[in-house]
Amino acid sequence: RPGGLPCPRGCEAGCLRPKAVLFGEPVDPAFKDVFRDELPKADLLIIMGTSVQVAPAGKAPAHVGPGCVRLVVNNCRVGENAGLVFDSPDARRDILAEGDIDQVLVALAGKLGWLSELRAYKAQMAHASAVLL
Repeated sequence: RPGGLPCPRGCEAGCLRPKAVLFGEPVDPAFKDVFRDELPKADLLIIMGTSVQVAPAGKAPAHVGPGCVRLVVNNCRVGENAGLVFDSPDARRDILAEGDIDQVLVALAGKLGWLSELRAYKAQMAHASAVLL
């Protein structure tokens, strides 16, 4: 498919990351509606696997309402550049779950009682993710 990166040899899909916006590529204009209409109504914003430095993801934390919990799941501490505050006594609504993203999400699913539902998608997951279940 045009616009994607070529697949490694043997891949039949045609390209890698066909639905991802790569650095320097334009973002779908409809994304502006999400910032204007959806983010202000959110109760929970989950930010995963990003430095929170590049737009539009880097601007998302500022577009939620003051009561919205902002959860960052990442392998390293990120987000202070976007106004996220993780340390006491100033932390009020921001949470950093630092670690391997798959491991953190499986642990979260376990705490929420969602592991059985998550296991239903195991066959569709990458091997590295599926083995955690």
